[in-house]
Amino acid sequence: MRKFNNYGNALASVAPVAFAPASTTESMFGVSLMHFLCDNRKYCINSSFAPSANLAYSIGKIQPVGNDTYAVEVFITGTLTYLPHRPVPCGCNPCGEVCPVQEPVYAKAIVNVYSTTVPTPTVAGSGVAVVNPANVVDCCTVTNAVQILSEFTVTVAAATTTEG
Repeated sequence: MRKFNNYGNALASVAPVAFAPASTTESMFGVSLMHFLCDNRKYCINSSFAPSANLAYSIGKIQPVGNDTYAVEVFITGTLTYLPHRPVPCGCNPCGEVCPVQEPVYAKAIVNVYSTTVPTPTVAGSGVAVVNPANVVDCCTVTNAVQILSEFTVTVAAATTTEG
């Protein structure tokens, strides 16, 4: 079992940005995750092997917050793949067999949905995320962090009424 220090997966929650809702039952959200690489590992910023991420989304707790509004937890889990910086003498130059590294990514977002009854929301996302270098100093070609950009859609079934 791998232990993580204060680098890698240190992100507990993120604030999603709501895009214009497509309807009253469906809303799209964007998130920007800052992910520090495990064990403060570095990777080379170059186009020969760009980092990539695949994410999945699931619903957690649903809590009322008032006025037909509910706070919904959205869990974001997945993997980040990148080519690590090699120790001397290689550095960012290819040398021998250099294998990509894969590590887990996880975060939690809270979104608000509107419903006249307790909702049963579903969440979906494309899975593939945009990954950019982050925490980069002007003079450097290596970094210990990436920014992962992703989006997901939360759908709530329309409320139904029953007549007695």
